[in-house]
Amino acid sequence: MTPVPVAVAGFNYGKYQKVDITDNITHYSISGYYLTDLPDNLSQYARGNGPLASMAPRAMTNFALEQARAQMELCTFYFGQAPYNNVAITEQPNFNFGQSWPSLVYLPISAYIDSTQRWQLFGTIDSNFTGFVQEVTPHEVAHQWFGHSVSWASYHDQWLSEGFADFAAGLFLEEATGAKWQKDYMEYWNRQKRRILEKNTYGIASNDAGPLWLGLRLVSPKTRQAYQGVTYSKGAYVLLMLKSMMYDDQHTGGNPNQSFIDMMHDFISSHQNTPASTESFKAIAEKHMPKQIDLQSNGKLDWFFLNGYMERRYLATN
Repeated sequence: MTPVPVAVAGFNYGKYQKVDITDNITHYSISGYYLTDLPDNLSQYARGNGPLASMAPRAMTNFALEQARAQMELCTFYFGQAPYNNVAITEQPNFNFGQSWPSLVYLPISAYIDSTQRWQLFGTIDSNFTGFVQEVTPHEVAHQWFGHSVSWASYHDQWLSEGFADFAAGLFLEEATGAKWQKDYMEYWNRQKRRILEKNTYGIASNDAGPLWLGLRLVSPKTRQAYQGVTYSKGAYVLLMLKSMMYDDQHTGGNPNQSFIDMMHDFISSHQNTPASTESFKAIAEKHMPKQIDLQSNGKLDWFFLNGYMERRYLATN
């Protein structure tokens, strides 16, 4: 049962073992579901001294749950309370696919094995795939806010879901502690930058396919990855730029990110029953923007939202 009506629903079916934790800060109930047996296509790797013979699904489920709990706390702080009081983190057999439903998250089985086991399986460490494993849990958990708590008005506005969830995954890495996490955070944004600006075999970068507003129409026979590069990665950069520009170390509340936080809380709360559009998000941003980014002294952010050059310049210099 969900505490509020939902537009979509999903389920996961199998002989699952369950682990429960409670977040004492935000009071969400978080459950993890894992399989004790590998799917048929991977069972051969668990025999003898195979790379998955030492797989510990319960321990990795606990790790995924701690990531989910941390991201739920972080998203609640930055974006406001989610409408769902519980979330289930579930294993599914696909290696490179995650998905989120209201109060339910599918994680790929690759999120339940460690880097040594991935190396033994593939014979190499692929930085992009390692990045995917780092991103998938915080990204899919963030969809409880972006995509489900707030939906999008049309395909033109889907970046408000996928781009914002990608931004939240970067925020997760930024807030994690330790030198390793800071290195992962910098590599995360470098990876997004490459997805936007690197040219494909036709000599075309995703960024050249068109603006965020085009959504799925960015895809063509010569720009097959442009939707992911623009809607996900560039959408994340747009929100990162707003956060950076709204940063105010003289804020009276003491938190230099408070204007950004207020904006995001307002965005979530004001769109609970209304799908968000790029225009409605722009209006919320203008409502909360500090004086230092009112460059035209008219209370508008047309200079930012209508000027693709600003996005390209930021990526080229950071």
